[in-house]
Amino acid sequence: MTLTEISQLRAWLHLFERSIQVEEKQGYRNIKGREYFFADFVLSHLDQIKLSAEQATKLNRLKNMFTLYPLSSVAERREMIREARQHLLQIGQQSQPKANPHKSESVKASPVSSRASQSKRLQQAPEADWRDVPVQFVKSVGPKLGESFAKVGVGTVGDLLSYYPRKHLD
Repeated sequence: MTLTEISQLRAWLHLFERSIQVEEKQGYRNIKGREYFFADFVLSHLDQIKLSAEQATKLNRLKNMFTLYPLSSVAERREMIREARQHLLQIGQQSQPKANPHKSESVKASPVSSRASQSKRLQQAPEADWRDVPVQFVKSVGPKLGESFAKVGVGTVGDLLSYYPRKHLD
């Protein structure tokens, strides 16, 4: 890869990571940005990047995941984001310029310590709560009515349960 291709790839990876952070912060709701929903935004940017044949398989996997993203549950979306981060990390590492063999090699983490840290992260992961489910997945709501709810600040089932209309009468 040329230096310009590497810098473009790094910018793309940074954009992807920022969009993932926003999606996580919003509770994996496939939020709508200025123009696109999260999954559509990711898919449009995945189509713009050109990678090597080895990286293209990871890119195709990402495309498949984010095509299914709007139809997935919150727990499945969390797993998709976790897997997407792994693929992005691998793509970023593979695109790094090869180190000079005469320089001292960096110490790599042992597989045992990485497994321990991974199991520790899994233990700390919160359980999925039904109140965190996006409102569009409630029966008879769907994406269009979900957008209407989003305009009034209702994004999840928990938000819907605590939302009272302005002219509510007891």
